Amino acid sequence: MKESMNLEEYIEEALLKLMKEKEFKNITITDITNKAGVSRISFYRKFSSKEDVVKSYLTKALKDWGKRWEESGDTNIAYQIFKFFYEQKEVLPLLYQSNLQYLLEENILSACGYKEGMNEIEDYIKVMVAYIIYGWCTEWYKRGMKETPEEMSKKFEAVNNQQKK
Repeated sequence: MKESMNLEEYIEEALLKLMKEKEFKNITITDITNKAGVSRISFYRKFSSKEDVVKSYLTKALKDWGKRWEESGDTNIAYQIFKFFYEQKEVLPLLYQSNLQYLLEENILSACGYKEGMNEIEDYIKVMVAYIIYGWCTEWYKRGMKETPEEMSKKFEAVNNQQKK
C-alpha cells in the first residue's frame, strides 16, 4: 500500500483496476478487497456497494477539479466540464462499458449547481444546461475525444451563438 493513500483510495484504485480486467457485474466485493489488500469489514465501513466506490471516486475527482476551476477564475462552465471529461478519459470507457454513466450525469448536474427543491424555473434551467453539456460530452466520448476541451468549448459556444440569432 502506498503511504499517501487512504483506505477509500485503495479501494477505489482496486475497483478501477479490476474494471479493466473484467465486467463490473462480475466483480465481487472479495475481488475488490483482495486487490486493495483490505478486509471486507473495512470495505463496508466506507462503502455499501461497488457503485458507491465509483461514486466516491467521481465525487473526489469532481471536487478536485472544482477546486482547480475555482482557483483558475475561469467562468466558462462548458469548457470546464469538457476539461473534467478529458481528465477522466481513462475512466470513461470503464463507466460506459459498465452502464455507470449515470454517475457522470449526477456529477454534471452538481457542477451546474442543480439541487433538488430550488426555485422551479432555476431547476429547469440548470437541468437543461447540465443535460445539454452531458449530451455533448457523451457524443464527444463516442467519437473518440479527438478534439481538445478548448475546441469542444468553441464548438459549443458557436452552436449556442447560432441559436441566439
